[in-house]
Amino acid sequence: MNPPGTCRRTAQVLKAPGSHAPATGPTRTTPTPPANTRRQAILEWIAHAGIATVLNDPGKPWQNGTDESFNGKFRDECLSIEWFRSRREAAVLIEAWRNLYNEVRPHSSLQYLTPAEFKQELRLELQPAVF
Repeated sequence: MNPPGTCRRTAQVLKAPGSHAPATGPTRTTPTPPANTRRQAILEWIAHAGIATVLNDPGKPWQNGTDESFNGKFRDECLSIEWFRSRREAAVLIEAWRNLYNEVRPHSSLQYLTPAEFKQELRLELQPAVF
């Protein structure tokens, strides 16, 4: 059971930008509220402050399709194919896959350019005009 007002106190502290805990420390020790209670207090504060979040709800990966698409490709094309005998080998093979994914492989979402080519085109497009 949480001490009364713990979640409300968390929200009050969050409301005061730049506020810090007292230098002398707490006068009494209270148990830490469960994560779901702290999460709820923070979500209430966010809603009250009128802040729009871009976080996914827990257990709802479909809210970020781009991330899940990448995770699936990484799992299917790298992690499920390789058998890593050491951390060093894993680092080397994952880096090789990352380079392939970002430097060699075209992406349909980028008009069939590699991310590196897309970045270069975007840089050229956004160059400031010289007068």
